[in-house]
Amino acid sequence: MPLKKLTPYFLYLGIGLFVALLALTLVSIRQDWQARVQSGKARALYELVRNSIPNRPTDTPGAIAWLNGELQRYLDRADRGFPADIAQWRDYRSIPDEFQELGRLLAERGEEPPVLPEAVDYPDLDDAGARPEKLQFRDQFYAVWEDRAFVVTRRKALGPADVPTSPANRFLRRSIPNLAAIRQRIEALAQPPEPRFPHQAVRVYTLCEDGMLTILPIPPAGADAETQRAVTLREGKELRKLPKLPNFVSNEFFFVFDFDETRPARPFFSGLYLDLGGQGLIATLTAPFAAPEGGLDGVLGVDVAFSLDWADFAANIEKPLVVELATLAARPQASGWQPWRALRDVGQRQNPRLQRALARLARSESEERRFHNPSPIYHGVAGEEGALVAFQVNLDTWMIILFPQTPPAFPVISVVFLAALFILLLAGFEWNRQEAQRARRKAVGEFEEKQSLLDAMQAPLMVIDPNTEKVVYGNRAALQLGIGPGKVFKELLGGDPEATAHYERMQMTDDPNRRAYGLPLRVGGETRYAVIRSVAVQAPIGMIHADERHRLGMIFFIEPDADLALYTRGLLQRAQDEERARLASLLDHGVDTLARVLCRRLERYGHSDFTQWLSRYIQRRIRVSAWVLSHWDVKSPLPPDCVIEAAHARATLARLEQVFRIVRDDPELRAQLHWNNGVLAAPLSPGPDGAETPAMAVEMAWPEDFCFTCPIAGGFGLFLGEVLINAVRHGEPGSQPSLTVALAPVRRELVFRAVNRVVDAEDSPTAKKYGGRAMLVRLADLFQWRGLAFERRDGVFTVSWRIPASERAHDRDSD
Repeated sequence: MPLKKLTPYFLYLGIGLFVALLALTLVSIRQDWQARVQSGKARALYELVRNSIPNRPTDTPGAIAWLNGELQRYLDRADRGFPADIAQWRDYRSIPDEFQELGRLLAERGEEPPVLPEAVDYPDLDDAGARPEKLQFRDQFYAVWEDRAFVVTRRKALGPADVPTSPANRFLRRSIPNLAAIRQRIEALAQPPEPRFPHQAVRVYTLCEDGMLTILPIPPAGADAETQRAVTLREGKELRKLPKLPNFVSNEFFFVFDFDETRPARPFFSGLYLDLGGQGLIATLTAPFAAPEGGLDGVLGVDVAFSLDWADFAANIEKPLVVELATLAARPQASGWQPWRALRDVGQRQNPRLQRALARLARSESEERRFHNPSPIYHGVAGEEGALVAFQVNLDTWMIILFPQTPPAFPVISVVFLAALFILLLAGFEWNRQEAQRARRKAVGEFEEKQSLLDAMQAPLMVIDPNTEKVVYGNRAALQLGIGPGKVFKELLGGDPEATAHYERMQMTDDPNRRAYGLPLRVGGETRYAVIRSVAVQAPIGMIHADERHRLGMIFFIEPDADLALYTRGLLQRAQDEERARLASLLDHGVDTLARVLCRRLERYGHSDFTQWLSRYIQRRIRVSAWVLSHWDVKSPLPPDCVIEAAHARATLARLEQVFRIVRDDPELRAQLHWNNGVLAAPLSPGPDGAETPAMAVEMAWPEDFCFTCPIAGGFGLFLGEVLINAVRHGEPGSQPSLTVALAPVRRELVFRAVNRVVDAEDSPTAKKYGGRAMLVRLADLFQWRGLAFERRDGVFTVSWRIPASERAHDRDSD
């Protein structure tokens, strides 16, 4: 079997190998993907639930680390009204600026000599209800001094509180006055109208090195005695939530100072964390509380609470986490506390998956009779629903977060669509192959027919290699003209530089519609004009030796006297009409108008100063008009011929105003100039002093030190006269056109703006045409003026342009 017939089978074999390799790749990716998903899920769950309670308040294991990171991202995303420096604080041995005053207060109190109070009472403040049960490893009692109640908790081994000689009691009696003084100073710092410490301090306390904790709660500002008592009782209940701990807090968190240093230690800032006492988001500031010789050391501390919109925080946590807030009416108890059951029974859950996870953990608690010590955070794993975390973000508010467990889903639909697409591609490949065979056979037949037709029509056909410019193939008509294989096509141009440049430019064009172009060709010993149609060869054509590198070209000869005359006749007629219209516009808008005014003036008044000026002005307009026509196709810039200053402009405007006044006072002249429907057709209202109102309102802010150059003397007057005459001629009767001239000092340009009201809208059939636009556009281009614009809006016609100006140096100025 020939090799060409075996080629399709080799292609099919390659496709089969591709399918097998694709299937093997998909299987390998699926196995590796599932292994990575399982590993990542197990690691995430382990990090989430490995610890139930941190060793100390600012530790961040598991969910606490996630909460701190999410809180930081929440505060960084937008302005939440939260102190940014506190939220981002990481140097815990330095203090934010807002806490400097509080840090100095703690340091000063820590260095004072011990002052023992004379009388301290230890009453039972819980006399309103049943006496609380005794703690297993700790004693908890209240100390009252100067009408202030302190909460004290410590190990039972330290002995009773009424023995003043024990080291622990001496430390207690020494710390009580300091706590009272600090609270008093903090309340003074928070006094309006300009509080020096704007945050809410919730408690001050001392912690002894033997584990004794003494707390003085700080109630809200303006609280009465009953509220203060309630705050103190609530603080005591919070301390009793963990009855089996001999120490309520870890000393490693607080004792970070070197008490042997002679210099005072700097206060210590903890950063943000969740309060074990239910105050939500707080930060702690501590300072050393050194003992006198032979006594116990300790630390002074202040807890500062920060308010946060937890509902908004929960709403900004990104998917797939599910977050809801819950409010518990009952406080956690020291024993028999089942948090998941309590959270399940509060309100209605918005997310059914979160409700199922809570119900599963609550059912597990009830079945196993498992109880939890009160804590600000609880973890749990709810099987296939995922991991559940509850944070106590306030005294009675909890934030419940579900970390859903999403089983890996293999993209079966994508693989099915991929396989279907591959099958469709195979079918399309075979169909296209068959179609290509049929198209090739059809194209060969059609080409043979066209070749016969071209031979009959004597139309030259060539195949050219664009890399060498050599003819690869020529049909019978091309051979008769001497265009055969090996002939360099560029030689047919006869060395004409313009024809050669046009030919080379057309070989590089990207416009597919311009592959037909005209050239003069030197064939048969004479130069003939021809149109060449050139296309790229899309597929190899063996009969004419053409492949994808070549271009296929046809030549159509045209006769200049017969064929080109049909095109050039209209072009020449349009050019002549345009030149006639341009000349007529120059004469009609300038010379004719002013000549009629001059003639009328001479008839009535004879020779005068105004007629002399008008004669010279007409002469200059004729000279400038001739200059414009001769320079119509010249490119700017042109050499300067004169300098225009502010005085020249004022004199020109004064003379034009005199012309307008003459026309306004002469109805017959106004009719000759066809100005009967313009601005001058109706009289203007006289001014406040009864004086005659000028035809043109002029406002000039042109400093005398600025001027500009013009390439032809009289050009500025012609341009300005054209604008103002059009404004007067086409303006609304009885209205007053205006001209403003101002200097833009930054760009150093004189800005001209002529405005007049018109009667008809621009699209109205009766609207009068604004003449001489082409003249003005060409003058602005030759003079290199900028921003020439014609605008008609809401019955107002505006012409504006800008002229670059130069500042004239004075005679005695240095340079």
